[in-house]
Amino acid sequence: MIRTSRLLARGAWVPLALLVAAGCKQGPSPEVQARIDSLSQASSERDRLMQEVAENTRLVSEVSREISKVNVPGRALRSPPSRRCGPRATRLSRRSAT
Repeated sequence: MIRTSRLLARGAWVPLALLVAAGCKQGPSPEVQARIDSLSQASSERDRLMQEVAENTRLVSEVSREISKVNVPGRALRSPPSRRCGPRATRLSRRSAT
């Protein structure tokens, strides 16, 4: 009897293990997989945007470097006319003065 119970105990775990293994799903659930895919897509989009920002930063730096090389004499620079001093502002001030 002890021999029989030992044989049963040795062989009983095999079907039980197969049942447990078959009952367990392999991989994540569809909801979890959808979330993983969404996060993966967002991560790749973030990486692409970060590369674009780095390219734009290099471009702005290059433009700034080129602008710093330009030498313009002080006399050549004129400030744009003020809006107050424009022709319309003069007409409006004449009307209010009368």
